[in-house]
Parts: sequence; structure tokens; C-alpha cells
Amino acid sequence: MNAKYYPLVKLARQASLMKRRVTLPFKLLSSGFVRSESYYPELPHKSRLRIALELLGHIMRYGNIERYYFSYGFDVKGLRNRNDYLDDSWFLWKCAMLNTVLTDYDYTCILRDKALFATLLTEWGFDTPHTVAVVKTAAEAERVAEQLLGTQGAYFCKPLDGQCGGGVFRLVVDGDKAVIDGAGKTLMEAKSILMNHFSQRPYVVQTLVVQHPEISRIYDKAVNTLRILTVIDKNVGKPVSVAGEVRFGAHGSVVDNLAAGGVAVGVDLLTGQLSEYGVCKKGGAKRAICHPDTLIPFSEVRLPFVQEAVQQAEALHARLSSIRLIGWDIAITEQGPVFIEGNDNPEISGLQTVNGGLKTKIKNLLRKDFKS
Repeated sequence: MNAKYYPLVKLARQASLMKRRVTLPFKLLSSGFVRSESYYPELPHKSRLRIALELLGHIMRYGNIERYYFSYGFDVKGLRNRNDYLDDSWFLWKCAMLNTVLTDYDYTCILRDKALFATLLTEWGFDTPHTVAVVKTAAEAERVAEQLLGTQGAYFCKPLDGQCGGGVFRLVVDGDKAVIDGAGKTLMEAKSILMNHFSQRPYVVQTLVVQHPEISRIYDKAVNTLRILTVIDKNVGKPVSVAGEVRFGAHGSVVDNLAAGGVAVGVDLLTGQLSEYGVCKKGGAKRAICHPDTLIPFSEVRLPFVQEAVQQAEALHARLSSIRLIGWDIAITEQGPVFIEGNDNPEISGLQTVNGGLKTKIKNLLRKDFKS
């Protein structure tokens, strides 16, 4: 989209927000969200009236319900300064504007097409999973399914433009048997499942990454990834790493995001040291000091190759500098970082939940573009 249309886009958004400021208070008060369970049950909390008033104030300011009010700990007396935190909807809108509208070139297609992303990274010398096949048509679906089931190996299959782990599955083929997401299948059953997935939407099939033993020790059923947010510093025109988190799968899931039951933990980008607490959305307690399956304490874990991952993420972002903000998903192997994907519309909520508010850091990097 041409930047000359930005004022119209901004005006349309303001009109939409005005409408939401009228309708959302009724939705909030009737939803029961104000009575949500706290992530910090052991600490003193604000009254329900105070919580409701703060949530209503957020609607008036941003035009949306603060979905992460409780995960940020805003319900606890004196624990957090709400002004230190970015609103997630505003942040996604800002990413969309800076990455696709207020830029000379829109390179976001490189990140959104997972096959193209892998091809370019390989050409540029960055480690990324090898692409075995790209499936876009029904004819290709049958051919690729037969190809995969006729060759022994382990694969990760994901929608070409998917997000949040939707449609992702793991395939292991060993002789006349196949295992899909941990469930044993005959080759005929596996072919039917593959055809069903491949016929619904375009897919990319890549070799399965073998993660570092230290990370697999914590959870071995998913490729647990490091998320690093990089932002182009407006002052010097170079990428800067803002914050990081590591996502672990849990409860048998083959993907590591919170929406699928995973656990997110903050990580120090200088040392690789994990935070004391992780957060999750499913499976009991919302904060945990250890992984729910293996019971390994997060505070005893120091991830390997984190500094290398930061350096490579910044170097890669420098090649895509027209994209102002990128969230990188990186696997860590015994050989070092492997880039799984880059996101031009990264959620800020997970990073802020495990690291604290990032408003000041990002504001200082974006400068005048922060308020535009």
C-alpha cells in the first residue's frame, strides 16, 4: 500500500475505535472477564470495582479490551506500572503500518511465505530447516504424500502462510509404519491424513530439526523455540534486539506456542539464563517455576547459543531493513541457531508477560514513528 493512503487508513481506524468504545464496555461487563483468575493468587489484589474501572479506561484509550490485564499482573496492588506496557492491538497495528505502508518497499512476503523464507536464508548462509516439498495443488498433494511415505525420515509439515501453530503436524516414517503427532498409523492411514491436510491449503514440508540436548531435556516432543524481537533503531538505521522468550511445548503437544498449551519463559539475551517463572494458559497454574511435564526448574536452565542467535537475528534483519519490527523464531541445535521463521506481525503480549513492559525500549528505537 502506498504511504499516501496512510491518513485515510488512520482515519478509518479512528472511526472503528470510536464504535468499539461504545460497544465494548457492555461486552466487558457481561463477559465475566473482570472476575478472571489472577496469575498472582498469593499477592494482595485490587478490588473488582477498581479492576473494572481500569479495564473500562483502557477501552476508552485504545478501543479494545486489555486481554492480558491479568497475565501482566495489573490486578495486583503495586506490582506493575501499566504505563510501561504496550497495548497489543495498537502494537500489531503499528507493525502493519511501519512494515507495509510507511515504507518504500514491502518485504513482508519474504517472511509470510515459509518456503521463500527458507530459500533466501539458505542462499544468504543462515541455517534453516531443509525444505523437502511445497504442496499447492491436489495433484501435488498425492505425489508428495507418496514421496514422503516412501522414504524413511522425520518431517515437520506446516501451512505455507500459517500462524500460531495452526495446521502444523509432525511426521515420522520408518519402513512400513508412520507416526503422526505421536500416534502410530499404517501407511494407508497416513496417506489419507496427509491428503486431507494438503488438499485444504498450501503446505511446506521440511526436515525435522534436532534440537540441543539441553533443550530437549526440558521437553522433547516439540521443537522448542527462542523468540527474539528485533527493531530497526531509527537513530542509526541498524537492528537492535529488544527482548526474548523461549517457548516450550507441554502436555504432549508437538508445537510450542501458548495457544497450544505451551509454556513461555523469559530469557536473558546476554547470558541465556531463564527467568524464575514461566507462564501458561492451560493445565492448571498460570505461573510455574518448572516445566509441567518434566518438573525441571526454569531458574536452573541456561540456554546455549543465545548470543549467537541474537547476533544472527540482527544480521538477518539488516538484510530486510525495510521491515521495521520482526519477531524471530529460532531453534537451538548442537551446532547453533536454526531460523524457523520470521514474523512481521509479532505479538508483544508474550514478551511483556515474561519480561515486563517494553514500551520505553521500543519508543526510544522508533522515535517519531512511535506516535505517527
